[in-house]
Amino acid sequence: MPGAYSIRIFLPNGEPNGLRILSRPNWTGTGVTFARTGFQEATKRKELSQAGVYVLVGNSEDSTLPTIYIGEGDPVLGRLKSHNLNKDFWNWAVVFTTTDNSLNKAHIQHLESRLVELAKDYMIPDAQILDPFCGVGTMLIERQKVVKGNTSYGIDHSPEAIEKAIYNTNLADQIVHYINKDCFTFTHDYPFDEIFTEMPYATGQKTEAEIREVYEKFFPFAKRVLGPEGTIIMYTRNREYVKQFAVKSNFRILKEIKITQRPESYLMILK
Repeated sequence: MPGAYSIRIFLPNGEPNGLRILSRPNWTGTGVTFARTGFQEATKRKELSQAGVYVLVGNSEDSTLPTIYIGEGDPVLGRLKSHNLNKDFWNWAVVFTTTDNSLNKAHIQHLESRLVELAKDYMIPDAQILDPFCGVGTMLIERQKVVKGNTSYGIDHSPEAIEKAIYNTNLADQIVHYINKDCFTFTHDYPFDEIFTEMPYATGQKTEAEIREVYEKFFPFAKRVLGPEGTIIMYTRNREYVKQFAVKSNFRILKEIKITQRPESYLMILK
């Protein structure tokens, strides 16, 4: 049974409900918690310029339980700035990093690595792989660590995301071909064996109607770029759209695994 220990709470501005820095004796970790109204003050903290994990917390419209979003960043600050602009629900945040900057991407990419482990039985060795919504490249990087693929392509509409994906891939000593464009306009000389991706979801940047349209376009696109035995491995927060639109392009669901309860998310395998 764990022994008792103390936690130190430092109030930089002297306000009990303001910015708080959390630490524990003989622990290299540190926590930073702040209300969204104090976001600009929090951005000045050096802790947010390091790699770490964070939790955004807000009220839920249809439940007494809070809505929680968990993420990671290297550094954390860039992701938090994006969420401050594009995610409406949260009203306070908690960030965990280290006092000695010892956290790195390998430590904080648990979700991606967990998804890959769950899907590895459906991965094809030496596959030609495409991630049409690659973001900063972590899904493709983690996938290659578990089952070695052949040529991998990542596509994203954000030039900033592609720049970070290239950086992350170089750090992982891997080779992925990244393209900055709308994936639905992408063409290729040969078919892919596998699509491995995290699907977009509704945020401040995209409405629910826009996400529905993405799914409606995605499955005909997948049919076009995959070979006859091609597989889709996707992480999705919109299971109902998968079920609605996959069948229209003759995809069948081989397996689905619930990953999180709230927000509800799934790993889905289709062929």
